[in-house]
Amino acid sequence: MINYAHRGASAYAPENTMSAFDLGLRMNADGIETDIRRTKDGVLVLFHDDDLLRIAGIPGSVEELTYEELSAIDLGLRKGPQYRGERIVTLDDFLSRFSVPGVMLALEIKGKGIASDVWNRVRNIRSGYTITSFDYGSLLEVRKLSDSPRLGYLTDDFSHSMIDRIVSDGLTEICPRADLLTSGMSDYAHDKGLSVRAWGVADYGLMVHCCLNGA
Repeated sequence: MINYAHRGASAYAPENTMSAFDLGLRMNADGIETDIRRTKDGVLVLFHDDDLLRIAGIPGSVEELTYEELSAIDLGLRKGPQYRGERIVTLDDFLSRFSVPGVMLALEIKGKGIASDVWNRVRNIRSGYTITSFDYGSLLEVRKLSDSPRLGYLTDDFSHSMIDRIVSDGLTEICPRADLLTSGMSDYAHDKGLSVRAWGVADYGLMVHCCLNGA
């Protein structure tokens, strides 16, 4: 089992910030999961949502703003005054700090058309990692660039046919929604050489379910 801090320790600190990542490791997570988008001026940054409303309370999206404009936004204050001044994190700064031996990284491609840029930055890091995405095409784009990266598909389809497709295309991990896990399907994926990592582990009950069903 690998326990990832989802967007860092996002239940306690502002998600996808340095505070959240640091806290996740202090809470003994085995690794960190995060999300990658590209700004209007081409900087790869860590941000989950399609827009800024939930996190920052303002309109617009990462893709519509420059890195300088995004850096002026306080991403921590809505989580509590102790997090005032938390800023958006670049992928480069994240990798410089957290790509160390013993820390696993799950790097989710969120934005369109950024797969090659992500791979160019990840290819020489020191830690274990998996590049993941809900966008199958992004994963295939990375696979065309290199045979070496670990690639995981985030999916609602945890079936024999999907597992067979992933194996055929040279991916290494299937990431089904947590409530879809069954021991039979997990065993099938493992027998095919895939690792299994569940997403959407929203509560203790789902965590137990994942542990019992082979994630």
